[in-house]
Amino acid sequence: MAFEKTSLCLLLIPCLTLTQIIREEATPDHNIYYESEENTEEPHFVLSHRSNEEVTPDNQIYYEEEQANTEPHFILDRNMDDRANTPKEGFIILPRPFEETNPDRVEAGELFDKDMLLTEAQWRDLALRKGLASQNYRWPEKDGFPYVPYRFIDSEVDQEAVMAGIAHWEQRTCIRFGLTTNFNQPHLKFQKGSGCWSYVGYISASTTGQDISIGFGCTSLGIVAHEIGHAIGFYHEQSRPDRDDSIHINEENIVDGRENNFAKISDSFVDSQGIPYDYSSDMHYSGFDFSKNGRLTIATVDPRNQELIGRRDGLSHRDTHLANLMYGCIDKWKQACGMDSDPCQNGGYTGVDCSCVCPQGTSGSSCETLEEDYFASQRSDCSARITSPGTVTSPNYPSNYPYGVVCAKWVVAPECKLPRVTFTAFRLSDCWDNLEIRTSNRYDGDFYCGTSIAPGTSFTSTTNELILMFYTRTNYETGWSADVTFIDDPNCSPATTQAPTTQPPTTQPPTTQPPTTQPPTTQPPTTQPPTTQPPTTQPPTTQPTTTSQPPPSCSLLSASVGVTWLSPYFGNDNYPNNFKCGIRGSTSSPYMATFKMNSFQLQKKKRRQCLDYVGIQIPYNRTVKLCGKRRGAVLVPVLNLRANFVTDNAITDAGFNFSITWEKTGCHQVIELSDDSATGVIQSPRFPKKYPKNSVCEWWIVAPEGKRIQLEFTQISIRDKKCLNAYIAVDRSGKASYLRDDSSLLCAAHKSADVLSDGNTVNVAFAGGRRRSRGFSARYTVV
Repeated sequence: MAFEKTSLCLLLIPCLTLTQIIREEATPDHNIYYESEENTEEPHFVLSHRSNEEVTPDNQIYYEEEQANTEPHFILDRNMDDRANTPKEGFIILPRPFEETNPDRVEAGELFDKDMLLTEAQWRDLALRKGLASQNYRWPEKDGFPYVPYRFIDSEVDQEAVMAGIAHWEQRTCIRFGLTTNFNQPHLKFQKGSGCWSYVGYISASTTGQDISIGFGCTSLGIVAHEIGHAIGFYHEQSRPDRDDSIHINEENIVDGRENNFAKISDSFVDSQGIPYDYSSDMHYSGFDFSKNGRLTIATVDPRNQELIGRRDGLSHRDTHLANLMYGCIDKWKQACGMDSDPCQNGGYTGVDCSCVCPQGTSGSSCETLEEDYFASQRSDCSARITSPGTVTSPNYPSNYPYGVVCAKWVVAPECKLPRVTFTAFRLSDCWDNLEIRTSNRYDGDFYCGTSIAPGTSFTSTTNELILMFYTRTNYETGWSADVTFIDDPNCSPATTQAPTTQPPTTQPPTTQPPTTQPPTTQPPTTQPPTTQPPTTQPPTTQPTTTSQPPPSCSLLSASVGVTWLSPYFGNDNYPNNFKCGIRGSTSSPYMATFKMNSFQLQKKKRRQCLDYVGIQIPYNRTVKLCGKRRGAVLVPVLNLRANFVTDNAITDAGFNFSITWEKTGCHQVIELSDDSATGVIQSPRFPKKYPKNSVCEWWIVAPEGKRIQLEFTQISIRDKKCLNAYIAVDRSGKASYLRDDSSLLCAAHKSADVLSDGNTVNVAFAGGRRRSRGFSARYTVV
């Protein structure tokens, strides 16, 4: 059984162990209840549908001290409405862009545009652009090709991810990278720092090397290639001086103080080598980066290309074309091929094998046939330009739309006509999925979700364009359908020039203008939600001002570190009665989790029982139950766990706001044994000395196929006689689920023990609790 590192850029899930909760009430009871198993596959965090269970709690475990969280920043979840008959599959929360989660400053200095370190000379001159103008920032050649020495300066950086990023660059350019043992020369020093960042270009004065951080959440191919791109000399695409023909910056939507991240660099400092603007560049921000209200900060002039920016799938054709021009690769290849000139047309270039490397949308040996726009083949089928009456729908309608959609319906009316859309159906999730409707400002519109557009509602544009932008993160609902028609523009005659389709927003009505102020031809929707409703960050607990409250659901949101779990309507109203929701975590390698209570206020206990409660699963299929008013944190030694929220039919209260983070400590390890008679020892931290309070560990020990593992606990010194706060749990099945039937539970009543695995894998979880002791030592042997 092979184990891979958990990808913290995609699906990651914490596991819980007990820590201590600083309470504002009396001394806590200690109670545990048991529940059934559910296995998950790849690492992820999900909101899950819960089956019915008793509201009356058994036992509860409370702790008093808070464990500091670490830098994890990934998220994946599923939002389930408990009233549904069956669980709904398919919910994603994308990680926040690393530019937003990166610190403003690292040890080496202040970060420019949140992920670039500049030398003093670069700060002074800002001689930057995607391709740095100065040749001084190009890496020098070795054996006739540009050469970038590098090394890894810590053991934490994901070397496999870095090597994949390097291979991605080498396969597409003539730039070569090489591991170096000569540390007294300019070279890249890969490390796992705080976030994702790099110096820009070759720093000749950095004779001991220049830092490049591939930190938590930075290990996807696109992000690693992005940071190497900075080290090569690339800057961000959206800062090009010619960007205004391609994108529009919605300055009113940018987080205060982050406006400089969207500054345009003067063309006196830029050399783009004649490469056209590239929406699909790996160096481009996404549309929602640094948004303060969930609305677009960067809108594409052609709305169909909105889905392309910030995808970070890897280097685009134009990225590699620019790099090969910057470093003279194309000239080197032409010379080796005996060519005097480059025969490639339409943005193609001669490659290493003497054939043309052609961009999307072209064909022929010399890219001579221009079949379609460069971006057309990169867009989804959902995005379209509509110039005639008809019906437009969400993807797959009337079946459920997919998650992860960003697409545009760009309706353009003929001369002296105005476009109108009339909805015949509208059903989205509350409010993870959104439809943005632009009727007066072609770069920023109003957002709608749930069932906030009633059938028969019409929207009419004030110009000859109307734009529908659809954003999804679930596949729960059927979506929408609307009829497109064109009506006469009362302010236009054939001799009058129609407003241009690229009308700048400075001459348009304010973006907050509601549909009710449109021309009389527009039927105002009576269920329109507030225009400030964000499409990607608003929890589903916020309801439109003129419609009924949406069905209750818990929220699991991306945070700069980990995720945030919210009770229904948190911050706006009390949670509902007779409600259940849950989250489920899983991972492909050992991690611990911390549940920090930012705010926690549920119904108080009655007769020493929690009637409304949050339950957090711990090893041996037990649950920590929390109710009343509390603060502090709960630690769990594993990530394969469940947590649920259950309310009765009586009193409600403000609810909860949990920050959930996870980390791999020094004793969260996978031990893979290749020898048929291998043996070794696992111990609690600092053994035979007392372990630090609230220590948690987990080991996954894997023997060769067909073998089993014998665990001999030679010394066990744990004070907790009931195994509530301090314990050792051994999952004999190797599933890391720690169900009672598959596991052994050890604590103060055991001075030693022998456990034999069922198969070739065994899992061991340890929680030390608040009271320190010596812990344990165990020998594992392949048998």
